Amino acid sequence: MRNRIIKLFVVVIALLCSLSQHALGQRRDGFVDLYAVKKHILLPNEYDVFKCKQISDYLVSLYLCETKNDCLINPSNGYEFSYYAIGKVDFKSYWLLLYGQTDGYTLNIYLASYSKKDNRIIAKLRISEDVAGEKVMWYKLNPDKTISIYRNYEIDEEVIVKKETYQLNCTFARADKVLSKETHKPLITIDDIEIR
Repeated sequence: MRNRIIKLFVVVIALLCSLSQHALGQRRDGFVDLYAVKKHILLPNEYDVFKCKQISDYLVSLYLCETKNDCLINPSNGYEFSYYAIGKVDFKSYWLLLYGQTDGYTLNIYLASYSKKDNRIIAKLRISEDVAGEKVMWYKLNPDKTISIYRNYEIDEEVIVKKETYQLNCTFARADKVLSKETHKPLITIDDIEIR
């Protein structure tokens, strides 16, 4: 009798473990399945984020968040972020995912590489930002399989545009600049800051 109870208990535990693995597998598959398959990375005027599938907070937290308290609520204004799956492009061993993040005021578009084998995001790149209808960051796809990102910066009451170029691969390696091993010099020194 005792052996039958132990066997039954082991079978129930094994069944529960297999069901939970299956459920986890479905949740993981569900993240990538939210994205519509595209033949190429979309141009900025080819999508409407709000017509795309919304990504649940659970999947956002599982896949897209690096800092939990900065990715679901905007730390600068307290509004909740919503995420939308725009599209995906197949690069054989990984997917390139395009998704949007908005708090109703700011709309950010990200490009992410997703490992099919490891079931995780490899790298992310913010490629567009729209603040209350005004573009402050935008992108252009180049024929040499790179992406150029243009961003407005306000320095001394003057708006300047800076350009960055990245390779369209799973790590988004910088294509226009060799990264320096030296420490980056700040624009202002500590002595320039007036402490009150």
